[in-house]
Amino acid sequence: MRPIGLGRQGIALGPVQSAARIIPGATLGLSLNIAWLAWFIATAALFFLQMSQTLAASIFMAISVAYVMARPGLALQALRGGVTPWIYVTLAVLSVAWSEHSDVSARAAVQIAFTMGAALVMARALPARSTIFIWMSAVLAANAASLLNPQMAWNAGALAMIGIFGSKNQLGLSQAILVMAGAWIFLDRERAWPLRCLALFCAFLGATLMIAARSLDATATLIAALGCALVSFRLNWVPRRWRAIVLFAVVFVVVALLALLLVYANEFGLFGQVLQLSGKDVTLSGRTELWQRAAVMMEQNPILGTGLQAFWVQGNPYAEELWARFAPGRAGYHFHNLWYETGVELGYVGLLAALYTVISTSLEVWRWVIRTPNVASCFFLTYVIFIDMRTFVEVDLFGQYSFNWVLYLVSWAYARRARWPYQRQPQLDC
Repeated sequence: MRPIGLGRQGIALGPVQSAARIIPGATLGLSLNIAWLAWFIATAALFFLQMSQTLAASIFMAISVAYVMARPGLALQALRGGVTPWIYVTLAVLSVAWSEHSDVSARAAVQIAFTMGAALVMARALPARSTIFIWMSAVLAANAASLLNPQMAWNAGALAMIGIFGSKNQLGLSQAILVMAGAWIFLDRERAWPLRCLALFCAFLGATLMIAARSLDATATLIAALGCALVSFRLNWVPRRWRAIVLFAVVFVVVALLALLLVYANEFGLFGQVLQLSGKDVTLSGRTELWQRAAVMMEQNPILGTGLQAFWVQGNPYAEELWARFAPGRAGYHFHNLWYETGVELGYVGLLAALYTVISTSLEVWRWVIRTPNVASCFFLTYVIFIDMRTFVEVDLFGQYSFNWVLYLVSWAYARRARWPYQRQPQLDC
C-alpha cells in the first residue's frame, strides 16, 4: 500500500515517490513525508524566536542546511528562479562597505541572505497547499505554547496578551496568518472534513487571540485583505480579459471604504475611542514622532543610508534618544514603517530595491490569481495584500529569521512558478 495524502483519504500526508523520504508510523498506520516534517519544524521554530533566539535560529538553520545538502540540485534550481529576491539582498551585502557599523551589517546581511535561500528552497520542495497547512500548524503550535504561558503586558491602561511572541503586535500578526490559513483550508473542498473542521477552529482561535492582543492594525488589514481575496476567489466567473480590471476595482473599493470609515470615525470622535481600545493614542503609540525623526535622519544620508541595521545600535546617540523615550530596553526597536526604516538604513537606493521587491511580488501573485483563482493563489493574495498594507505602519519584511520575510518570498516563488503549469511539481499535497 502506498502512503496517502492529507486530502479526502484522511490524516496521512500525501503520495510520495520514494520510501527513503517517509517515516512509517507502525502503530497509527501513518506515513510522514520527511520534507513536510522538516519544513514544519523549521517554520515553527521561527514563531518561537522571541523565547530563545539562538535555539530557534539554530533549528531553522540546521534543518535548512541539512535539506540543501540532501537535495543540492533542487536547492540550485530554487535559487535560480528569478532576480526579485536578490535585489534587496545584494544591496544589503554591499552596504557593509559604507556601513557605520560594518560588523553589524555584515552579520545581518549573511543572515538575511540565508533566510532568503531557505525560503526559496522550501517553496521548491513543497506544493503550495502543503505550505499553507504547514503555516497553520506552525502558528497553532506557537499558540499552544502561548496558552500554556499566557503572558500579558500593560498597554494604554489595559492588559493585552503577548504570549510567547514578546509583543501584542507580533501576536496579532501571527494570528492573522492563522485566520488566513484556516479560512482558506476550510474553503478547500479537496481536503478531508476533519482537516477542514480543524481549520475552522484555527480561524476562530486566531480571531479570538487577535482580540485578546488588542491588535487594531492586524485586524483592520486582515479584514480588508481577506475581503479582496474572497471576491477574487470567484474570478473564474468573470471572462479572463476582465479579471485584472475586476481585481483592481475590488482592491480600490475596499481601500476607499476603509479610508471613508476612518474619516467618518474621526469626524464623530470614534477614532480616538477605537485607538484607546486597541492600546494606542493619537500618535499611534509614538509612530508619528518616530516617522518625523526618520525623515530627518534620511536627510543626513539620503543616497545610501547608514548601512544595513546600522542605526539601532547601542552607542548611536540618535538611537539612544529614541530608545530612552519609547523602548528603555535599548534593543529590538524600529521606525514602525518599512519605508522609513529602509530609507534610514539604505537610503533612496534601498527604497528603490524594497519598492521593486514589493511591486514585483505583488504583481506575480496578482497574475497567478487572475490566471488561476483557486484556494492556494487566493491564500497568498490575502497574505500579500495584508503585508503590503502593513508596510506603512510596521516593518515585517527584510528581516533575518523573520517568518514574514520567509512567507513573502514563498508567495513570490509559488506565483513565479505558476507561470509554467507543466513544470514538474513536488508530489506531497496536504
